[in-house]
Amino acid sequence: MPDTSADDLPLAADFPPATREQWRKLVENVLKGTPETRLLIKTYDALAIEPLYGRKARAQPIAGRPPAAPWSIMQRVDHPDPEAANAEAVHELENGATGVSFVFAGAIGAYSYGLPAGEEAIARALEGIHLDPGIVLDLEPGPHVRDTGHLLARLLKRRGVPPASINVSFGIDPIGIAAIGGANPLPSGDHVGAFSGILSDLSAQGFRGPFAAADGRVIHNAGGSEAQELAYVVAVAVEYLRMLEAGGIALDAARGMIYFRLAADVDEFLTIAKFRALRMLWARVEDACKLAPARPLVLAETAWRMMTKRDPYVNMLRATVAVVAAGLGGADAITVLPFTMALGLPDRFARRIARNTQLVLLEESHLAKVTDPAAGAGGLEDITERLCRAAWTISPTSRRCRSRCSMCHRSRCPRSLRRHSNRCRAFGSPNPSRSCARRPIGCWRARGHGRKFSSPISARRLSSARGRHSPRTSSPPAESRQGPVTEQPPAKG
Repeated sequence: MPDTSADDLPLAADFPPATREQWRKLVENVLKGTPETRLLIKTYDALAIEPLYGRKARAQPIAGRPPAAPWSIMQRVDHPDPEAANAEAVHELENGATGVSFVFAGAIGAYSYGLPAGEEAIARALEGIHLDPGIVLDLEPGPHVRDTGHLLARLLKRRGVPPASINVSFGIDPIGIAAIGGANPLPSGDHVGAFSGILSDLSAQGFRGPFAAADGRVIHNAGGSEAQELAYVVAVAVEYLRMLEAGGIALDAARGMIYFRLAADVDEFLTIAKFRALRMLWARVEDACKLAPARPLVLAETAWRMMTKRDPYVNMLRATVAVVAAGLGGADAITVLPFTMALGLPDRFARRIARNTQLVLLEESHLAKVTDPAAGAGGLEDITERLCRAAWTISPTSRRCRSRCSMCHRSRCPRSLRRHSNRCRAFGSPNPSRSCARRPIGCWRARGHGRKFSSPISARRLSSARGRHSPRTSSPPAESRQGPVTEQPPAKG
């Protein structure tokens, strides 16, 4: 059979090349005199998205996952009963999941559930699970961040499992726990010594880490934008880096102890750009520290604030878009919230849909086979770069917000990061990070004109539109869990 080269298959060579001027003429016919700027879309960071982009020449892929490596399929286990949690964890690992995320009570992603943080509960939840290197274990501790790691180390010692042989991330995030309104998990006084001591002790026992998490869900759940979420996680990671350096840990070793967790929502292009921008921002921090760039561990979870109680089946579609965006953005591990999460603890069917969403996208769509497929796409490259600039501008890592901004000196944080917390309080919630993030999505009257949206809309768009009006005076209905509430119709007259 003769060898057919690419030159023998011109494909589009028979068609004349399209130009931007031709496109503009077609647009003018459709707009009928309306300015072309009407097609511009602005994000909540005031970043303008143009309707048409050209290819970006000489673009380089952003180093994310290893080439052609799949992301880890994580399944969250948050049942308050350790025995039931163990049954769910074993079932998930036997049916396609490659990792388990144990969520403890009071954690950032607990949403009013979670395992109790006791030695007996941890031992029961991990019973029958072989913690070999092929299984990823992610911990999301609550206020008891000091105890969870030590309890796990004690359990592994009793089992005779060397800590260096397991792939576990500990999720220690005292700033995040304090930011959601919880008590400071570190002892009062020497925060630096306590924090660095916890991580140093785990490292000395043989754990590879990472140990400390910069969790962007704190901002995303509170209604924050992409740039604000990025600014927060970079500021928290830099603060942890400073604390570890002050505790006597070299910067090169300290950065390996830190990892990131971001929310992936239904806005596909912005989510892809956000995950790419995080790696660029962290590379800038490493460059400032005179460190050679290294791949940080980046975890993703589908956004809690986009979940709806009304017609929860649409949550499957939103989760699918979010997984596609996080996977193409280079996430190392993805957790999908079951589509019935807004209604209570999910059943086996909802958990299976969450697991199979990732399995289908990995095994049938092969989304992980291409490294950084967004590289060179003019629109995504432009949004990524401008997200980096916007996040760096408002980041508390600047001189005006130096150290311990979230945990000890919240008043130093930029006004733009506090705005969403104030908006949450305006809606009558005492806990900013657990309120406006739970905006229900669905049919509601917009801008007082009586017009209704019957199709799913972005949670940020909904929360932004609400922010332009006076808050409701009525209290939200009681919920069986801290989560999205059913939208009440506005009062007539």
